[in-house]
Amino acid sequence: MKRIKLSDSENDMKEEIKLSIWKKIIILDVISVIAAYYLVNYLDILTTDYKWIQWMKQYGLLHIYDSWDIEMPVDYPPLYLVWLYMIRNMIGEVLSNYTQLVMKTLPLAVEFLAQIFIYKKISPEAAWKWSVNAALLVNIVIYGQRDGMIGFLIVLLFYYMKKEKWFEPAIVVTVFCLLKPQGIYFIFILLLYYYAVRIQAKRLVIAAFSSLGLGYLVFLPFAITSGDYLIAIKLYMYEFSIHKVFGSVAGNLWGIFEYWPLPPIIEHLSTLLLFGCMLIGIYVYKKTNDYLYASLVYMISVFMLTVSQHGRYTIYSMFIVFVALYIYDEVEYKKAYLVITISTTVSQVGMLLYNRIIVNAYGLELINKSVEMTYSMLYKLYFMRYLAIVCTLILNIIFIVLIVRVKRKEEDNTITDNTPDAC
Repeated sequence: MKRIKLSDSENDMKEEIKLSIWKKIIILDVISVIAAYYLVNYLDILTTDYKWIQWMKQYGLLHIYDSWDIEMPVDYPPLYLVWLYMIRNMIGEVLSNYTQLVMKTLPLAVEFLAQIFIYKKISPEAAWKWSVNAALLVNIVIYGQRDGMIGFLIVLLFYYMKKEKWFEPAIVVTVFCLLKPQGIYFIFILLLYYYAVRIQAKRLVIAAFSSLGLGYLVFLPFAITSGDYLIAIKLYMYEFSIHKVFGSVAGNLWGIFEYWPLPPIIEHLSTLLLFGCMLIGIYVYKKTNDYLYASLVYMISVFMLTVSQHGRYTIYSMFIVFVALYIYDEVEYKKAYLVITISTTVSQVGMLLYNRIIVNAYGLELINKSVEMTYSMLYKLYFMRYLAIVCTLILNIIFIVLIVRVKRKEEDNTITDNTPDAC
């Protein structure tokens, strides 16, 4: 096909549009940093990080896994803990605006890096859509969470897979696992890709040993210092268990049971549920021969069926839909992307409001002193929290219906294309 050469005026217009998008992204980033400074004390996430920093100040980085009972378990792999150790001397004695902004610096910095990568390697429009995503902004700016960093890794993963690379995706998943325990869910997606593109056995062995070797080296100093060589296994197995706040505003099948006791056997079945999600992914791939679609169905199944998911973890499915739209040009996912973004935003905002009212408006001491107020207040708070759970559950079901319809529409179009014209 002969490529049409653009005129100078068309090229100038294209460059002007790119520049306009980049200016909007920069303005949004400046607003995000200012908001990250002022929007503090909404959640206990940074409080937990603060406790880990204080522990490392006293005992050192390599002793962070010595205790699994620092009020909140140290359930993060080493890469993020190294970052907390690096900023330890910048953290004051009180969780002030400045202190929390410092702790939010890494996710903010990776967000800027993601914008540059998407702008350069994918498209300026994709970079803007990424930057303006409400769920991502709430997660990074208010929460101070690291899911945006994971989102960037998911973009990198599928970017390299689209280019049919074999080594780079393995390293990305390894970094994912060393940054956050949820990375183990993406090992299945990597293996599904390897199967789909028929990676040679030799390359598969190299990728596996490189990944395991890197992970082993990162965990080794901590294992030697603590004398516990099962640290890594304990940490990732904890991901399958029911956390202290069970189904925290999780819009999944388990979230609706948050305020009812469940049999202890559910916790022991959580690993089997994960394998069940893998079987769903394999079945979908066999039916569709589409590893991107199978990865998306698998990821939303992990959220809906496993018991350790918080509401915001739909954000991983959201990132995969972003990939489908802007790396694989699957425009059919636009409605699904909108729904999963709203779902993730609602679940996060619901949790933010819940914690904001308890911690800031009333205070924990006041709750303990006033029994009558406690019952009245908690009734309203639980209602608000449960409403967020139900709303996100409904939205997630709608999302699943939409992605099923996307594939059915593709199948109908294929049948139509293959139908011979009537004589």
